[in-house]
Amino acid sequence: RPLLARNNSFITTCFIHHQRPNESNPMPPKNPYQEDSTRAASSRISLLIKVYERTLGFLDSAQEAANEKSEDLLRALQLKIQRMLLGLMAGLDLDAGEVAVNIGRLIEFSMDRTVNRDFAPAIRIIAQLRDTYVAIQAEVEELEESGALANMIKTEGIEIAV
Repeated sequence: RPLLARNNSFITTCFIHHQRPNESNPMPPKNPYQEDSTRAASSRISLLIKVYERTLGFLDSAQEAANEKSEDLLRALQLKIQRMLLGLMAGLDLDAGEVAVNIGRLIEFSMDRTVNRDFAPAIRIIAQLRDTYVAIQAEVEELEESGALANMIKTEGIEIAV
């Protein structure tokens, strides 16, 4: 079974807002992932990697804010990091086995380190998890294309809200 939840809950629960066309907005907004290939835009692992990269960006910024003693910025970044990490946790299918549970523990540990303003361990862990997903990206995309792994629902107007 795949490590990623089949219902894509990390996407729908925490990060993605689907904007539908309506009378005041007849055209759906441009999909920000259309800049990549269509395949990458619909790839669940590509989106997951982007979430990890965004989380790493916030962690790096938080580390800088902590070094510069910028309390307001640091608090705002901590909240963004926590939202991202909670979203990653929500997307794990913990019934899939030990690997998914261990990833959850790593994310939980990263959350604890973020709350305690010890960003270096969280940066290392999240970077290693991201690198792991990058290493299996081609294989997961092949599984999606072959139908062995369900594709993400294709929706127009996806926007990541942080």
